[in-house]
Amino acid sequence: SEHRDNTLLINRFRVDPDRHAIERLRALAAQALHYRLEGPPVFDLVRAGPAPDWCAAHPYVVFLHATSRAEKLWPAAHWTALGARLAEAGLRAVLPWGSTAERAAAQALADAVPQAIVAPRLTLAQCALVLGGAHAVVGVDTGLTHLSAALDVPTVALFAATEAWRY
Repeated sequence: SEHRDNTLLINRFRVDPDRHAIERLRALAAQALHYRLEGPPVFDLVRAGPAPDWCAAHPYVVFLHATSRAEKLWPAAHWTALGARLAEAGLRAVLPWGSTAERAAAQALADAVPQAIVAPRLTLAQCALVLGGAHAVVGVDTGLTHLSAALDVPTVALFAATEAWRY
């Protein structure tokens, strides 16, 4: 923060690095803003409505296959094997994407997984609706995987390059 005479004030706060990321961030904010934490986090996220018609006709599992760094990806062969198993159980894979490269990867997976659906381009709000209507979500370390968990959807998070215990 800046002081009135434009000198920079630096405050340091300690948080337990062994705690979950959300708990660390909550503790940091509480110290910086001078309030006391009470109880678990309450996200107050509400599924605003049903999933879009293009994916709601059958029970589905969202595959959050894309992420910001290549080392965080899960191998395509694993996604394909999981998708085949889910298809045998009557569940479709829904594959969202954000970039041209991610769309191509989603299409390649859909071509290899029976009954998989490549989602159209989605806004964040639309993606939240799709996640909220899912039977489950399987995702790599990406913000949408964390959003799925916050929406209280059964979520499997795959941490290929990140220390899973932190999240």
